[in-house]
Amino acid sequence: MRHPNRQFATIALLALFLASSALAALPAPTNMGFNDVNAYGSDTALSQAICNLSIPYVDKHYGLADGIIDPYEYSFNYTDPSTGITVYLEHNSTLMYVGLEAQTTGWIGISWKDVGEIYSLDGLNNSDVLIGYAPSGAYEPVERVQPTDPVTVHYVLTLRNGSLEQEGDAPNDDSETP
Repeated sequence: MRHPNRQFATIALLALFLASSALAALPAPTNMGFNDVNAYGSDTALSQAICNLSIPYVDKHYGLADGIIDPYEYSFNYTDPSTGITVYLEHNSTLMYVGLEAQTTGWIGISWKDVGEIYSLDGLNNSDVLIGYAPSGAYEPVERVQPTDPVTVHYVLTLRNGSLEQEGDAPNDDSETP
């Protein structure tokens, strides 16, 4: 007695095997054909923006990974006119410090390539990529001074070159409230 279902299943598996073998032999595409998407939809040449940026050297990075970018935390910043994303940069010859700021929720990212590589031809291949995430909802600020902290805080303000700018106590020695 013949089993038509078994024969059909065998033929179907053989056809799938041959099709997958043929597809595996084809060369892989170098560009998946994705389109660039920017936050405002106004500039389709976003990926072609050429920026010759020089990242400044610093002896010491004064920033904290606390979700707040202070005005003088980084020695250089660049705002992309197409997306509104601001990138903050500096390095100490060992580490590069990067901050990303955008008026959005969700994922943001930046990438860069070596001089001479063309993004529209190569896509993200051989790119350095940084991705940041901003949760949805209102931003809740991080309190750097808690109510349980000491009433008086001794501070020393120095310039990036190490010279003393100001030293003192805050609020002052007479204060009773934080």
